[in-house]
Amino acid sequence: MAAVMNADAVDAASLQGKLLLIDAEQVSARIVAGLLAQHRGVSLVHATGGLAGVALALSERPDFVILDMRLPDIGGVEVVRRLNGEIAQRGLRVAILTSEQASIETVKAMSLGVFEYWPRPLEPRLLEAGVRRALTGRRPDPAHCLPLQRRTGRALSDELALSIQPRSGLPALRSPGSRSDRVIRCRTD
Repeated sequence: MAAVMNADAVDAASLQGKLLLIDAEQVSARIVAGLLAQHRGVSLVHATGGLAGVALALSERPDFVILDMRLPDIGGVEVVRRLNGEIAQRGLRVAILTSEQASIETVKAMSLGVFEYWPRPLEPRLLEAGVRRALTGRRPDPAHCLPLQRRTGRALSDELALSIQPRSGLPALRSPGSRSDRVIRCRTD
């Protein structure tokens, strides 16, 4: 038991990085700050709105962003769109907080390169594990990704290809390298 506790203490001391929380709820800020207090190598920057969060992400260059999808000024998807260059160019990881796991907004954000989605209310155990995964470069947790992301750990936008099926004329989503009989047909009208 002592070996496990020592390994945890070493792991807590070795966790390094800068985390940006974009969330208007003070309860979330207290939970995140409380968790990070045990990790001396991790600093926290907090914004209560999407516009301020984007500005902080560009100026502070965090290693990880936790983003609430419902903000007072702009929505979470718009924040992700504005951070898309940071996600693509320097590998910024973004986790979204949402009360609706299967919403179209969650799917849109995931397709723009979001690392994981986390359900509300924010649970300390999930937060701890997610921060560890993000700051140590591990793959996303399959339980907090969309189905196509689960296989490879890559962004949904990297997984999907849009094609037109000649027989039906309907657009179809297909995973690269998938067999044609596994295509999901999508009506666009």
